[in-house]
Amino acid sequence: MQLPDKCKELFLEGITDVMFYPKEDCVIPVPFNMAQVLYINNCSLPAEPTLRLATSGENYVIVENLKVKMTFAKQGNGTIYTYNISANVANGGENVAEAYRNMRDKEYLVVLRKMDGSLLLCYTLPHTFGIGGTTDHSQTELARTVTATTQALSEPIPITLRE
Repeated sequence: MQLPDKCKELFLEGITDVMFYPKEDCVIPVPFNMAQVLYINNCSLPAEPTLRLATSGENYVIVENLKVKMTFAKQGNGTIYTYNISANVANGGENVAEAYRNMRDKEYLVVLRKMDGSLLLCYTLPHTFGIGGTTDHSQTELARTVTATTQALSEPIPITLRE
C-alpha cells in the first residue's frame, strides 16, 4: 500500500550513526564495481568501527547536525554517487583528532545506521575516501566539525550482517 507523503513517519528515515570501517577488514560478498546494487546480505564487519559518529549514546563521538548528502552524475559508462558527510562534534572531539591521524590516506567503507536500526552501505570506490574537519577556537569555546567524502556506483545499499 502506498501512503501519501503526509502520512509517512519521516523519523524512521533519519540517519542516527555514521560508522567508518577499514576496507581490508570487511567482507562484502558483492564486488565494489557492480553498479546499482539494491541490497547485500551476509556482510561481515569488524566488531567496532574505527570511528563512529552518533547522535546519541555512550563511548562514541556525539554529533549534532549530522548530514549525509548524496549527489550523482553520469560519468563515463555509469553513474557516480558522491557522498559528503558532515557533523558538528558535541562531545568527543579528541577522538576525532585521533581517528583522523589513524584514518588519513587509508581506505574505509562508510556504513549508515537509520533510526529503525537498519544499515546502509556507501560502497566506496578505491582511492575516493577522504576525511577532514575544522577546529574553531574562540575566547569562549572550541568548536569542531568532521567531514568525510567518498564515491560509489550505487545509492546507499541496505545490508544485513552475517550471523
